[in-house]
Amino acid sequence: ARYGHDSQPARLRVKSPGERLLRELVSERKKLVRYVSSLTSKGKTLDFKETKEINKKTIAFLKKQIEELDRRIAEAGRQTEEIDKEIDLMDSVPGVGRLSASVVYGTFGSLRQYTRKQLSALSGLCPAISQSGSSPARGKLSKKGPSYLRSILYLCTTPAMKKIPQLRELRERLLARENSCKMTAKCACMRKLLLIMKGVVDSGVPYDPDYQQKKQEKSSKVA
Repeated sequence: ARYGHDSQPARLRVKSPGERLLRELVSERKKLVRYVSSLTSKGKTLDFKETKEINKKTIAFLKKQIEELDRRIAEAGRQTEEIDKEIDLMDSVPGVGRLSASVVYGTFGSLRQYTRKQLSALSGLCPAISQSGSSPARGKLSKKGPSYLRSILYLCTTPAMKKIPQLRELRERLLARENSCKMTAKCACMRKLLLIMKGVVDSGVPYDPDYQQKKQEKSSKVA
């Protein structure tokens, strides 16, 4: 009681049943995708026809289960108006599909509850300093948080870089640096894409490449 009185900690937000269901479905999908990837790699090392056949049947069964989970994830996202609206807003961002948006929501919940720094840290897409003793400090990707989310963002960022000018300009600027590489630029674009999704959710307006310019023009007219 004294701790609560003195510290006044932030109230814990209780997740709705729809949000918990979506989170569990996304978690199960992640497991099955990993199983399929593992079995596919294992299948390349098998020598006998019998074991190869079992491997192929298991993979086929798991892929059907993933398809069923995709359908249920889509349904779970539409059960609540609030969740459905936020997923639709994220889906409006080029390169981000409905399933990817559902995975993001199932992982984090509403993006409105986080600051930009918190979201970057939770996704593991923020830089971390690595230093030991007197050795020079080196920057690298944090990689804290769910790796499955980063895999989804990686797939989304590839088409998004072709359609979103901000991502394309960021990539070109980073690649122009002396010690930069393609993967560093790609990870920076992944983080930028996630923050664009948050910006769209916060605004409540579907993605518009000219949104900021229109907002500034509107503010200047009011002033």
